[in-house]
Amino acid sequence: MKKILSAIICFCLILSVCGMSAVAQTNYCQLFNDQLGGLAFVKKFGNEENPWTASDIAFMTSWNLKNLSSYRNADKDTEFEEVYSVPKAEFEALAKKLFYDIKADLTTANYNGMRAVRYDAEAQTYDIILKPAGGGAHYHICGYQQASEKYIIYMQLVDYEEYLEEYIKCVAFVEGGYAKLVSCKKTDSVPPEKELITFNTDFSDSTVSSSQPTSSSEPTQSEDASSKPGAENKVWVKNDDVKIEAPENVLPKGAKITASKITETARIATIIKDLSEKFVAFDITATNGNKTVKPDGKVTVTFKIPEGYEAESTVVLYVADGAYEILNSTVDAENRTITAKLSHFSTYVVAQKTTETVSSEDTTSSKPETTTSKPAKPNNDKKEESGSVWPTIIAVVVALAVIGGAGAWYFLYFKKINKK
Repeated sequence: MKKILSAIICFCLILSVCGMSAVAQTNYCQLFNDQLGGLAFVKKFGNEENPWTASDIAFMTSWNLKNLSSYRNADKDTEFEEVYSVPKAEFEALAKKLFYDIKADLTTANYNGMRAVRYDAEAQTYDIILKPAGGGAHYHICGYQQASEKYIIYMQLVDYEEYLEEYIKCVAFVEGGYAKLVSCKKTDSVPPEKELITFNTDFSDSTVSSSQPTSSSEPTQSEDASSKPGAENKVWVKNDDVKIEAPENVLPKGAKITASKITETARIATIIKDLSEKFVAFDITATNGNKTVKPDGKVTVTFKIPEGYEAESTVVLYVADGAYEILNSTVDAENRTITAKLSHFSTYVVAQKTTETVSSEDTTSSKPETTTSKPAKPNNDKKEESGSVWPTIIAVVVALAVIGGAGAWYFLYFKKINKK
């Protein structure tokens, strides 16, 4: 009986630990290094003007095949080449996991570098032919930044363990353990290490990266750029969907702010599904040259409330790392706008609430904004986290209930035996 009770308790403790660790943020440097390092062997970098070729996609796909030896085809081996035959459906499915938009016909691939990829129509396989080659170049991950749901990855060319002055900037998503490439292009340099997540970044340190959402405390008067002498509001962005205003000295000279509507919103819908099913999302960023910068003070952002939304039920959300935070905001029902003050840029969502999960203090319709909005915390911060914290709470409650029930049963059982 004691063994059974011990097993139950151990199981519950494991469940609790798993629940806690499920919200931990992941450092993707190694993933990007493993999957994108082979870009050095690709002749072109895919983008809208210059899309990936069939050979590029096929090469990168073959580079990322796990357990390549299991596809060895001795019948096709030659004296100096090894051939690995991968089923057509399996190979093309992997290619779709690695590339965001595939326009090329992979059956035309024939990469003639260190390995060839040739389609065998009769056998319905992609034959990967490894050619003898020693050493060679690859790209090393310098670090990355996160912008909305995308990752901006910076790499440096390494040839025979020598770092060369050639850099690549890639855009990718992370889906199912794969770095799904959107585009790559050459760049003159990479941002300073302090602005990147690198191999050595410790997520327990709140000063991870200027591009990463971090916890913020209430700023002092001196931290708000609007309070600085001579500060005058400037309209940085104005279009049909959003207007962004802030003092000119809130950003370095030459910097600019962009606000683009996000079209791929499946992930956001999953994150905020307990609050809203009706929303529009924006990626707001500030750049100075090729560097991402953050404002030195508050920025006022006014969103247009979409047609069909109930103004009084509309809120502004900050979404990051699988969680969301409802920001303090002011609704102008007559002009159908909602305004919030931001202390940094990232993904922001205008949503109509479908459930009553927010107090009346979160959104007001007449009073000017006086309180500081708190952004969603990264997943490594477990305190007061919205969205992603509930699985942990539920797991802990269930674990405690099971332990308590088992303990009560155990006590009553032995009490009954002792009476006998």
